[in-house]
Amino acid sequence: MHKVTIVIPVYNAEAYVAQCVESVLRQTYGCIEVILVDDGSKDGSLGVCRGLAEKDARVKVLTQANAGPSVARNRGIEEASGEYLVFVDADDTIEETCVEEAVRAIEGVDIAYWGCRQIYVDGREKVCVPKAEIARGRREVEEVVLHLKVNEENYPYFGFTWNKIFRKEIMDRNGIRFEVGLSAYEDHVFTTEYMRHVESIVVLDRALYNYRIQGGGLTMMRRSAETFERLHSLIDAGMGQYSLGSLLKHERGEAASMLIYAAHAEGSLRGALRLLDAAREYVKGTEYEIGKRNGMLLRLPTLLAYAAFVMDDMYLKMVGMKR
Repeated sequence: MHKVTIVIPVYNAEAYVAQCVESVLRQTYGCIEVILVDDGSKDGSLGVCRGLAEKDARVKVLTQANAGPSVARNRGIEEASGEYLVFVDADDTIEETCVEEAVRAIEGVDIAYWGCRQIYVDGREKVCVPKAEIARGRREVEEVVLHLKVNEENYPYFGFTWNKIFRKEIMDRNGIRFEVGLSAYEDHVFTTEYMRHVESIVVLDRALYNYRIQGGGLTMMRRSAETFERLHSLIDAGMGQYSLGSLLKHERGEAASMLIYAAHAEGSLRGALRLLDAAREYVKGTEYEIGKRNGMLLRLPTLLAYAAFVMDDMYLKMVGMKR
């Protein structure tokens, strides 16, 4: 039986981490280990984690000074003894058949994806599942990647790390780890790097993950311009792995969008205009349009564009983000 390591970074998740870990320990698949990495929590999370480890020998607790989820997940990868890895967030849960179905799906392929159930604070739920697919060979894999990025539900199945099972051998052989220092999209960057080495993929049309939607904070709006510029560079560099024209077109738009997000996060008019100019140049001479909403920012007069940056509601509508 293949061993599966479930890595769970923990930061101030005292209210949820026990429920999360218990959902993992209830799995119908028995050969698992659970690695909890407490990232310098300031609440009682560490005590809860240690209590769970005392009750079940499959649970291992690591601690570190607060360094962010990327460092925590990398610690988990280094300590993992499983052939396969699954990542779970401490405030979420997984269905009891998740690992069993994941292991069955990844037999003979490099990675397997699945869907989720979004759970809102008011009790509402929304099921998001991708189309079931299987692909072998880079050309077919890229077609599936495009479907995971662009689909009727407009759901970003591709980038999350919690809706898939990875092979640790692929990570270790290619030195794949989470990018340290990013405050956004670190899971997307990790997945992009892993997918560079994938020759086969399975997608399950199953909601195996329960994703808790916490409040409605403007998480992206607090990122720095430097973060988004770095993300632009990483996405731009990652495009070298793709040959499918429609997928390259989509990636070019994603990279350009990061420059627009950077412009919004930039504190000065001069800096915002520099980033907008860079976004214009990035798509200049191509058939690609960044999208109706983001494209509006590039076509609006300069001062009106900058005014949109300081009007949150208008900007959110333009770039399609939600509160």
